[in-house]
Amino acid sequence: MPIPDYQTLMLPILKLVANRELPNKACVENIADQFSLSPEDRVQLLPSGKQTIIANRVHWAATYMVKAGLIERPKRGTITATDRGRVILSQNLQKIDNKFLEQFQEFQEFQSGVKDKEKQTLNQLVKDTFHFPFPLCSHLQDGCFLAKAWNFSDVVRV
Repeated sequence: MPIPDYQTLMLPILKLVANRELPNKACVENIADQFSLSPEDRVQLLPSGKQTIIANRVHWAATYMVKAGLIERPKRGTITATDRGRVILSQNLQKIDNKFLEQFQEFQEFQSGVKDKEKQTLNQLVKDTFHFPFPLCSHLQDGCFLAKAWNFSDVVRV
């Protein structure tokens, strides 16, 4: 059987850690066993040569579920299900994938990169703090102050 993609691993990982804290390495081994991966598949490396493909996919599946609040990392190198994750398991779903995770606000924020509220707060802070001798919109985009070819001494605190 080929190595499953990370979305295919989400539900099995959640089930695996539903009622226990499990080290990442043990999680990878359990998942490899569940999917009857061959010894060759278990050691197949990413092109970087630094991590096995199965460990990478388990890691990404877990990371996405952490971002959605279904699992947590109570300490470095371990994962366990959250209350939300256990509620999801009680629904007897057939699969969990990115589309399913999109229902959670935390996952949406993770997917969008920076929270809109944080962008708005940063933009307002810059507007409230500095006086710009030029149109602000050309120099402030998505919370990033773009210093173009103008002199910093032109920016004066209000």
